[in-house]
Amino acid sequence: MDKFDFDFDFLGEMDGDDESVFLRSKERTYFDIHDGAEILSRRAELPKDGESLRAISYAGGFSSCSVVLWIASKAKIERMFASTLRVGKKEIDAIKDLHESGKLDSASFVLCGISKENKSLKGKDYGYTEYFEERCAECGFSWSYAKNHSKVILLDTSDGKFAIETSSNFNENPKVEQFCITKSDLIYDFYKSGIFGA
Repeated sequence: MDKFDFDFDFLGEMDGDDESVFLRSKERTYFDIHDGAEILSRRAELPKDGESLRAISYAGGFSSCSVVLWIASKAKIERMFASTLRVGKKEIDAIKDLHESGKLDSASFVLCGISKENKSLKGKDYGYTEYFEERCAECGFSWSYAKNHSKVILLDTSDGKFAIETSSNFNENPKVEQFCITKSDLIYDFYKSGIFGA
């Protein structure tokens, strides 16, 4: 068994009203994935080889897609693998924009089979599946459905390989979420072979 020797850094306490938003009522909270990427740009540097960055995004802060956009602002993404429950409309549009701008070459997704049903817990049909599959087909991205509950994003970039472990799905979900962003071929390859195949 390989041993890991990593340095860790933490995105300290988020200060300022725009970066520390808690849900205090039943009203819906909205956030912008590009604003989330900007928060990360102000607060952190990309991990170096063998380093991990751990972060907590408070409600309305940043999402998984925001992390991808932040990394894409620092390095070209040659290949992205994303494992998640489902992918939101704004998020697949943002990934398509990265692809069309030349900042992302290709992407592969593994989603939970239940996401094909398009229904929320209240039975409302959001049309996520058709929209997601159409955008992927336009970009030449691949996707599949499985009995999946993992939330891992792998980025093979011009600056190296990053593995993002998170509680956050790849959709708009303004809740408290945790992230561990590691720059490591070993961690990347571990998840790549275990979730996405060789």
